[in-house]
Amino acid sequence: MTFRPPFPMAKATANIGDKLVSSGIVDVLVPGVGLVPLSYTSTATIVAEERITVPAGTFDTIRFTLTL
Repeated sequence: MTFRPPFPMAKATANIGDKLVSSGIVDVLVPGVGLVPLSYTSTATIVAEERITVPAGTFDTIRFTLTL
């Protein structure tokens, strides 16, 4: 999928509870048909900050909900 404009999930600086609403066009590849452009509107809400540890290391992350 290709989002036009690019699909934002959060701002560079954000706080818990902040919402980011965006809209645009997403190109979806449908097998046997080709690229189909669809309009979208989304809302991303930051719900928590978390520190996670995985084999590659420990990282500060954010958890968010997304409605698309």
